[in-house]
Amino acid sequence: MREKKRGPKEWSPSKDSHPDVEFGMLDEAGDKVYYKSFHEAAAFAFKDAMKMGTWKNFDVVAHSVAGARWWGGEEAVKEYRAHPMEPLERFVLKVRSEGPMAS
Repeated sequence: MREKKRGPKEWSPSKDSHPDVEFGMLDEAGDKVYYKSFHEAAAFAFKDAMKMGTWKNFDVVAHSVAGARWWGGEEAVKEYRAHPMEPLERFVLKVRSEGPMAS
């Protein structure tokens, strides 16, 4: 398990995508879907996890050294070179409602 914080350096909404990075997950039908934007993928995963009440995985997939570097720096480049067909990172979400918050 990784100890270092991952994701693009100097994160901002304008830097939530790279031409060589995709964010993939399974939809309700079990088909793999890909998003070009981290925020778009995170929103879909959150909505799906909330709707289905189950764990939702989404993977960060790089298609080049430049994409790997954008996502996680030199450590991600090493991982990409060692296993170019594997995701660089996986996020796992579970959303649970705790009901109304009024006391």
